[in-house]
Amino acid sequence: MWVFDTSVLVAALLRRHPAHERCAALWRRADGDGHPVAICAHALAETFSVLCRLPLTPSLAPADAETLVEREVAARCRILPVDGELERQAMRLCVAAGRGGGLVHDALHVACARQAGAERLWTLNPRDFRLLWDDAHIGAV
Repeated sequence: MWVFDTSVLVAALLRRHPAHERCAALWRRADGDGHPVAICAHALAETFSVLCRLPLTPSLAPADAETLVEREVAARCRILPVDGELERQAMRLCVAAGRGGGLVHDALHVACARQAGAERLWTLNPRDFRLLWDDAHIGAV
């Protein structure tokens, strides 16, 4: 199983995104190679949030962002649940890395992927993720 973070989801969804083709190709590769795709449940809200605030012309209406998330993400991915213990694991990963702040959102993706036994977590931002999990499990798109 492969896990995609929010950066990969947003780029795969938006043809106007500079990394669209790379991320869309990764999703096609996952489908073709038999790698089920999963996401941290938190990625649903994160993806919706990013889609709604991107400086696009024309901007993406919240209803359109929700439709994209539902149709293209939730319908195609296994959604990995998040509970209080997983949130605490994410904080512990940050403490082990000696970092706080927004890194906890990346740590939540990592904690979900690790708990689910994911083979790889794919991201457009590998540097921060490699603070939280070994290089062998972090894929850079």
